Amino acid sequence: MESEIVCCDCLDYIKKLPSNSVDLILSSPPYNQGRGVVGGFATGGYDKYDDQTPEKEYRKEMMLRFNAMVRVLKPTGSMFIVIGQRAIDRVMEWPFWITKVKGMKLNGVIIRKFKNSPQIRPVRFFPRHEVVFWLRNGWPPYFNDKFASFGDVWEINPQPDKRHPAVMPQELARRIIRVCSKPGDIVFDPFCGIGTTLIVAHEQGRKYLGCDISEKYCKTTVHRINTFRSQANLGDFE
Repeated sequence: MESEIVCCDCLDYIKKLPSNSVDLILSSPPYNQGRGVVGGFATGGYDKYDDQTPEKEYRKEMMLRFNAMVRVLKPTGSMFIVIGQRAIDRVMEWPFWITKVKGMKLNGVIIRKFKNSPQIRPVRFFPRHEVVFWLRNGWPPYFNDKFASFGDVWEINPQPDKRHPAVMPQELARRIIRVCSKPGDIVFDPFCGIGTTLIVAHEQGRKYLGCDISEKYCKTTVHRINTFRSQANLGDFE
């Protein structure tokens, strides 16, 4: 299977993938905070997705997609889902519902702490972390134990990018990919946005599969990967 980026709903893309073909799924799905709104302040909306769905419908649609992904994941594969807690009807709620993916088991929780945070109204302590859920398929999942000393609290600051309201930091993707996949493995991001997971997978010698409903984001991803390849080739030449 070759690396590729496809503009479509990931549910349609997953149906075309062979069973037991993916080594690692790493993604940050929409948080349903309202077009990139954090704490009542707009940070810029998503392209082609308003991120403002009734909570019951949002969870149903997310679980439909993540449940479908289990078929394509290898028995030794892992699924990492980056998703933050948020206020629902003014009550803070942790998104443990995302751990109920059919057939998957919770293997760990990573807390990503960061120094800065978006502006919010001062009605509670400012958030300085978000949650990464690690789900495994079979036992044992692939794990490069030389990185076990990382622990489960990682200090990784945001990497803002005006092209997307919620960009995954490259270091977060890099750590997960290095720990839970091998060179040549296939890394899949079903909500790839502007492609950070895919770029890091390529950087680390993995194959990548990515999809997004935004043609704009997919074009940006292709451009970013081509730029990375060009820079890497220049470095080799020098």
